[in-house]
Amino acid sequence: MVNILSAPSWAEGPRRPSSALAGTWRPSATQFGLFGTALATRYSGTTADPLGPAGRKLPRMKLFGGWNEPNYQAYLTPRTEAVELDRAMQNKFYDAIKAVQPTATVALGGLGPYGSNKASSEIQPQVFLEQILCLNGSWRLATPVACPVKVKFDAADFHPYTWFGDPTTRAASPDGGALGNAPDFRKLLDYAIKWKTVLPEGGKDLWATEFGWLTNAPGRKVSRTTTVGISPASAGAYTSETLYRLWAAGVNVAVWYSTVDIKDPKPLTNSDHNWPGGLYFWPGLKTYCASSAVPCAKPAVQAMRFPVFATKSKLWAMSPCRGVGATVTFQSRVTATSAWVTAGTVAPGADGVATKSWTAPTNATLVRATGAGTSCSDTGVTVKIATR
Repeated sequence: MVNILSAPSWAEGPRRPSSALAGTWRPSATQFGLFGTALATRYSGTTADPLGPAGRKLPRMKLFGGWNEPNYQAYLTPRTEAVELDRAMQNKFYDAIKAVQPTATVALGGLGPYGSNKASSEIQPQVFLEQILCLNGSWRLATPVACPVKVKFDAADFHPYTWFGDPTTRAASPDGGALGNAPDFRKLLDYAIKWKTVLPEGGKDLWATEFGWLTNAPGRKVSRTTTVGISPASAGAYTSETLYRLWAAGVNVAVWYSTVDIKDPKPLTNSDHNWPGGLYFWPGLKTYCASSAVPCAKPAVQAMRFPVFATKSKLWAMSPCRGVGATVTFQSRVTATSAWVTAGTVAPGADGVATKSWTAPTNATLVRATGAGTSCSDTGVTVKIATR
């Protein structure tokens, strides 16, 4: 998947003010469409790899995202025109991609999770989504508004980072985009489909193309007194639940950011630009990594590969073992040293999802799942039975 976030100076509008970051000022929709044509053509699967051996082709790219976080002034300005700018750019981009690769999937640019809705500032993601979808109201009851130009996309996209709380936590603002708000985005999208305010008409995917849990140590310092992050073990458990919650909310794609922690080479006094949200610790983090040269895995790695979630009445897992004959076996136990007791075996769907109703045994606190299939065998993470 590719996502675009900055325009070259010659593709920006004239007279960019000093308050606007380079690459954000009124990007040309026409040039964005031409870029889409070039991108879809180069990565169509038929273009020779200029650096490879004779006969090797560049890979085909099937998933395309529009302008990154257009609700943030770090990516699109001026704020008063952001929605219409993004709509025009998206439509040119969509048409360009589809003309070259009709079966490609083109998403709206992912929306940042928070905002203030003040002039010349960030726009709350649900407010931005409502406006670009030509809706009025909220996810509780959205109605169509006059919309001379409908936006074109196959999937809506948001970035539900939740630094304070758990996988069910909602943003402080009802218009925000934390993990607990995922169902709101699905409902807004369904309203737009119902009222036919989007193109093409019909069903739309919902993607969460940036999510993750920051780990501490080292955490991310966001002020003189506040460091954001949770323990690696908690991040692993939250990752499994997060994937369940997103799935239950109707999210079709979930992408973790990033693969390896990003270390700020020059941390500031009051804050830093560390991103300890990788699936792997950065090399040399002695607390966890034995080697100073090789990143080492966090518990979230296996949680992403084989997430498991359980309540007192429901079991859920997404197994990497799929296809004809694949199975998922759920097991529970009371303590970390007691024997595993099988709760049942079910066949996963094509997406690997397996669900089972159950009544948790008395005193059982832990659940895991094992997957089996043709040339595949794996064990998911062990999780506590959720009470929320």
